Amino acid sequence: MLTKGFSYAENIAMEAAAETTEKEFLIQPLPAELTNTVLYTAYRPRSFCFTGGKGGVGKTTLLLCVADYLRKKNYQVRIIDCDPLPKTYRQATNKLSRTNERNVLPNGAVVYTLLSKNVEYETFKYDLQAKPFAESLYTYGELNALAKQVTRAGGGGDTVLKLFTNLNRLAQKELTADSVILYDCPAGLEFTGILPYFLATHFLLITNPESPALQDAAGVVKVIAQNKQMAKNIYPVINKVPVKDKKILPLARQITTQTLSNLNTLFAKWSGTASRTDFVGDAIYIDSANSFADINTEQLGQKILALLRSAERH
Repeated sequence: MLTKGFSYAENIAMEAAAETTEKEFLIQPLPAELTNTVLYTAYRPRSFCFTGGKGGVGKTTLLLCVADYLRKKNYQVRIIDCDPLPKTYRQATNKLSRTNERNVLPNGAVVYTLLSKNVEYETFKYDLQAKPFAESLYTYGELNALAKQVTRAGGGGDTVLKLFTNLNRLAQKELTADSVILYDCPAGLEFTGILPYFLATHFLLITNPESPALQDAAGVVKVIAQNKQMAKNIYPVINKVPVKDKKILPLARQITTQTLSNLNTLFAKWSGTASRTDFVGDAIYIDSANSFADINTEQLGQKILALLRSAERH
């Protein structure tokens, strides 16, 4: 089915992106290393993945806005930055963070940087003690080696699993009953980038009205839709803030509505089920803003609060 508002070539590209994604990674059973982590067993219903496939659509920005919103509602917010080029802590504070490092934002939210190749690490070994991930079993030198492994072509899944289980040791001590976990997923759909999908219940699909972003979002939907439990919890967020072509904005809702309508049909094909609420009806729109402080995420924040309250009831 072709999506109105896009050229034939763009429609073909959208399908191709989804097909490529399916070949690159098929949702598999939960990796054994994560089965017994509290991140999965206790906090998955309170965990949200900010994903979308394409870089630069505002995943980190909206995550930070939501973190601030939840902190004002007195939730304990824990952010796990899963990008090998971590942006969450740097965007909020203009400071770099290391692999397996824990930092606190000005609003009180805590950021754990899973992996970073931005920083030159010390080559000698010493205990991490109270700095990065308290009581970590890794030294700086060992973490540097892990960072090199995960960014090396053709591998890295086992390394990221080790870092997640390392994070779990800290989480067991730090997470509380009112903690909310926000996963900042990297662009792309490699195995190491979508491991957080196993640890979350809710998926905020961040995109914008431009065709490359919508094509990548279609690929993400196809991956998630292969797991019927995950497929029930995809929530599109159409972010108009980073759109550079101002001519697109007046047509943004029309274009994205047409695309999401097309995804409804494709979703049934990909997941083998039609039991999904309407993508169009679920879509949350973030309007253009002149600065970070002007971004209105009230609707998105309310949606997340509703999902949290539902989880608390069950």
